[in-house]
Amino acid sequence: MFLRIEHKILSTALAAIAVILLLSTFYIDFENGKIEAFQSWLNTNYGWLTILLPNIFFIFLIGLYFSKSSSIRIGGENASPEFSFITWISMLFSAGLGIGLVYYGVAEPILHYSNPPPWDNEAYQEIDGSNQAMIFTLLHWGLHGWVIYACMALMLAYFHFNLNKPLRMSSLLVGVLPKSKLLFNAIDVFTLIAISFGIATSLGLGALQITSGIANYTADIEPSLLLTLLVILFVTVIGFISTVTGLNKGIKILSQVNISLSLILWLFILIAGPTIFLLKETLENALSYVRFLPEAALWIEGKDSNNWQIGWTIFYYSWWISWAPFVGMFIARISFGRTIKEFILAVVLIPTFMVILWFSVFGNAALFFETSYGEIAKIISDDPALSLFVLLEGYPFYTLTGLLSLFIIVIFFVTSSDSGAFIAATISSKPALDEIKLPPSKSLRALWSFLFGIVAAILLYIGGLQALQISVVMAAFPIGLLMILGLVNFIKKLN
Repeated sequence: MFLRIEHKILSTALAAIAVILLLSTFYIDFENGKIEAFQSWLNTNYGWLTILLPNIFFIFLIGLYFSKSSSIRIGGENASPEFSFITWISMLFSAGLGIGLVYYGVAEPILHYSNPPPWDNEAYQEIDGSNQAMIFTLLHWGLHGWVIYACMALMLAYFHFNLNKPLRMSSLLVGVLPKSKLLFNAIDVFTLIAISFGIATSLGLGALQITSGIANYTADIEPSLLLTLLVILFVTVIGFISTVTGLNKGIKILSQVNISLSLILWLFILIAGPTIFLLKETLENALSYVRFLPEAALWIEGKDSNNWQIGWTIFYYSWWISWAPFVGMFIARISFGRTIKEFILAVVLIPTFMVILWFSVFGNAALFFETSYGEIAKIISDDPALSLFVLLEGYPFYTLTGLLSLFIIVIFFVTSSDSGAFIAATISSKPALDEIKLPPSKSLRALWSFLFGIVAAILLYIGGLQALQISVVMAAFPIGLLMILGLVNFIKKLN
């Protein structure tokens, strides 16, 4: 059995996405700077709110973890987990980070090293440049990103499994906003739009990296838009096959395979590289991250600055927020049977620990090459998508590790599309509250899977990476406000 399609929400969302894409293609000029100027104005005037939101969620989750409510079990006292602990972690980690982990694992530390954050903290200025770069890399990918996902996912899981509400963002706002079916349908439609463009951003990044990897791996192929579009088509077809197999087969198996392969690649970089240096720097990075976290997390760049924070911290937090409806619903869906305390530990602390290990090893391996030979930074600055492959070329067995990396990126690509399609199909289906685990139809999941590929391809065609980034920032602001309203309602329900 499957959920029945909610035709009004589906047709409205598809029409809205089509209109946005048509306007972007024929009426918006990404080259004239007007869209970028609006984005800059939004970030300059409201960027402080984007910085503030993760800190609010962070404080809330700490308080909740040590409260009596932390013993509440998602789904009720007798609920038992659907997935094993390792499988659960693998699935939420693959959905939550995906392609970004591979795309920025090498690139971001190098880019921060080349263009350091203009933070005038005296203690921070006294440490070496490599450690400075890693502190802000971990700030962008560590606790403050995962608390956004955890907060959204926990609210959705509690409302769905404990309060018997539909698994969608609009459920969080019942009792906060006026009772209006039209209003709540509009929120669901907006959520679908945000999911589509948020996932398209990651798929676009993944396609760019696969294209660069293929061109770097084979001398006869040059990177081009056509090759990138063909990559999107190829991986979208694979995603379709995975999508129709469901949670217990497609996403579950791919997530486990990807975590295993990523671990193999991580161990290879650690063992084949300057092992003692990497272990030492990993520990130093972790300690420095914890040391500077309270101040770095609250730092807001002045208006007379060079807008470094807009291009990095605000963009990243916007990215996490724009992905929160999709990842939150997915994590909520697979977290049945977990206690709130267990949930916070698994969704915030364990992924952050994994992020520290991944970025510290890959980032410091690249920084070691840069500080020793000075060969990587310029290449990565010109084309960040090449970063991982440039690093691997400095190691033995590039023929094997290059192929392995391409395979990992493809699987991350598929799992992002797969899990996103499952959630988008759930939102565009009629809820069946008597069957809270009933999945959406395979045809609807396939439709959304193909749609994500189409959106990514069009955005790359009309504006490249800039169009992808702008779509993320635009979606984040209203989602952040809805999350605050949902949090207030969640606290009321817990009390």
